[in-house]
Amino acid sequence: MSSEQSKLEHRKHVFVHDKVYSWLPATVISTSSDSSSIAHDDATATVTVRLALPSDWKESTYHPPRSTLATSSSNNDLLMRTVKLKDYPDFHLPLQNVDAHGFLDEQADIGNMKYVHEASVLYNLRERHKKGLPYTRVGKIVVAINPYEVRNNLDSELA
Repeated sequence: MSSEQSKLEHRKHVFVHDKVYSWLPATVISTSSDSSSIAHDDATATVTVRLALPSDWKESTYHPPRSTLATSSSNNDLLMRTVKLKDYPDFHLPLQNVDAHGFLDEQADIGNMKYVHEASVLYNLRERHKKGLPYTRVGKIVVAINPYEVRNNLDSELA
């Protein structure tokens, strides 16, 4: 795979806004233009995505009564969405921080993330919380997520 192909493949991993869950990870399937870019300045441009919900989505996510995604793993129609780029700042879908295999690239310091925006910060904190890592740095600032459990080695996690 050429570096240009790799760059385009990396840009396929995005976040889309959701009224219930705020942000959802997704993979770009197609765009409304001939361009391979997912950013346009056309007010009518759309992008079709397939939601890429984490494997533990049902177990580790609160699902409000109005959610249709709590049982969506067997319903592909619920996982496909067409979004209007005019609904996003500068007509750009926020990109995910993923590794070469398309998996979330979780960081202990948010300052080390390639793409820093609301969705990427939320999903980075979510991933660290799932791993039992309540502390995440933002430069010299420490963000703490309450693990709701007794932790005996908290001081060593800040090192």
